[in-house]
Amino acid sequence: MGVSTTAKRGDARPASREPCPEHSRRASHLKHEVIGVLLITVSLLTLLSLVSYAPTDRLLFAADPAGSASPPATKNMIGTVGATLAASLFWLVGGAAYLLPLLLAMLGARCFVEGSLSVTLRSAGGSLAALLFLSGLLHLELAAVPTIASGWVYRGMA
Repeated sequence: MGVSTTAKRGDARPASREPCPEHSRRASHLKHEVIGVLLITVSLLTLLSLVSYAPTDRLLFAADPAGSASPPATKNMIGTVGATLAASLFWLVGGAAYLLPLLLAMLGARCFVEGSLSVTLRSAGGSLAALLFLSGLLHLELAAVPTIASGWVYRGMA
């Protein structure tokens, strides 16, 4: 005794396992928003570490002086990691390091816009060129890197 059905073979098809385009678009946009929040957070942390940089801060991979019982307190707002990041960026590109958080924030803000997030070779090259040219210009004009600890000194005048 079998169960009789009215549907013929092949009439009843299982639901397709392909995700609907609306669901994948929403998931992709959520992924872009998470990346945007992370980029903006990194840009803010980088800016805080650059602004609060002090040359006397203890660096992450630097050896402690032999005669010191305890290392000096780090004045950087982000701590030892921030001091190391700021020292590395200032060593690499000088005062133009202040452009890096701006570029990261702009890229993070682009993540919230609908559409593709393609970074073209032209825009990446333009950003790199702006960073290098600003580095050279600031080296010609400024005697020291302006930070809160230096009092935003311009050519030694306070």
